[in-house]
Amino acid sequence: MFYNIYTAVKNQLTTQIAALKGVEWYNVQYEGAIASTPRVFVEFPEKLEISQLTKQTRRAPLRMRLHVVSVAVASHEGVIPDSTAQEHETIALAAKDAIDKFTPLSGAEKLTTPMQLTGWQHFHKHKGWMVTFVEFEGKISLP
Repeated sequence: MFYNIYTAVKNQLTTQIAALKGVEWYNVQYEGAIASTPRVFVEFPEKLEISQLTKQTRRAPLRMRLHVVSVAVASHEGVIPDSTAQEHETIALAAKDAIDKFTPLSGAEKLTTPMQLTGWQHFHKHKGWMVTFVEFEGKISLP
């Protein structure tokens, strides 16, 4: 159910952001080694709460979180250079712009309503990585 949405989001991000080294399904990857950065991981953090609209149609809010990840190399004093933070934030803003109001499609079929930005959270250094969560919500219709 999520894979087609993930594929549409992945295609949107890779075509819109040339600097990305990859887009992957989130699976706690940045807690270990990442081959190259910056990367975006796509996560669907919550279960679908399905409600019945009509006898034929059900709908659920769909929450999606992008993990924008860059290497966070600090200087000898433990300070991350401003240029590193600025490069990371530029990628995170590009990811936000690429997905905000984006409607994932499978062929001509709309998979969700347009995705709406709902949150932004930044971790300046998390296990050696600079991570920004960019969160979105849309609605998914189910037969």
